[in-house]
Amino acid sequence: MTARRRVSSGLNFIAAYTWSKTLSNTDSALYTYSGYYFQDFYHQKGEKSVATFDYPQNLKLTWIYDLPLGRGRKFLADGGKLDRLVGGWRVTAIQNYHSGDALQIIDSGLLSGVGNSNFVSGVRADVVPGVAPKVSFHGPVDSINGTQYLSPNAFAAPPSSPSGTYATRWGTAPRYLTSARGPAWQSEDFAAMKDTRITERFKLTFRADFFNLFNRTGMADPVTDVSDMSSFGRIYDVAQGPRNIMLSLRLEF
Repeated sequence: MTARRRVSSGLNFIAAYTWSKTLSNTDSALYTYSGYYFQDFYHQKGEKSVATFDYPQNLKLTWIYDLPLGRGRKFLADGGKLDRLVGGWRVTAIQNYHSGDALQIIDSGLLSGVGNSNFVSGVRADVVPGVAPKVSFHGPVDSINGTQYLSPNAFAAPPSSPSGTYATRWGTAPRYLTSARGPAWQSEDFAAMKDTRITERFKLTFRADFFNLFNRTGMADPVTDVSDMSSFGRIYDVAQGPRNIMLSLRLEF
């Protein structure tokens, strides 16, 4: 659903909301891609799940506003020396809010000993029925001890060989979970621009860009490898870097 609004006061606004679901049995032509494990080539039905790029809800807002100041605008329309200072300003922003990443629960410490897939470097974990996959969490990210996000009781390593090297069956977890996702994403980028006509031939453009305007940190995805349950389900990092500001000046002639 997309809504567009353009008003005579110089405001242009676009709001786009997407509600979707993307299902697939692979996200790559390769058997492993960015930590993704394809367990059984001969049972692709078992690989069907949401895709790694599936985001059920996505809201994007884009707007641009010409400030009503200076020559040809509502206020100070006569121009003059003051127009060089207050005229020609424009502000714009892009805001994006969407669901968290799809998560894959794996056990990288086990090789697959099932069928003819010994070359697969890992298997998916087991889902423990009846246990909620997420726990309640509060406060900022604890980068030292980790902030618990997924419940260690909700997942387990699949049965293994006596040596503890090979899994004796496939893990029961889907390719990507549908019952839990990573933390939601929020971002706002903002810019302010000013055009100054020096002469008929020369124009000076100033621009200030603010990336991550509100300096949001957010929460990165949790550890999803059950081979180390001491860190499993914990978040150790933030999702975004600090606010960045970029200033530029351009002369057009």
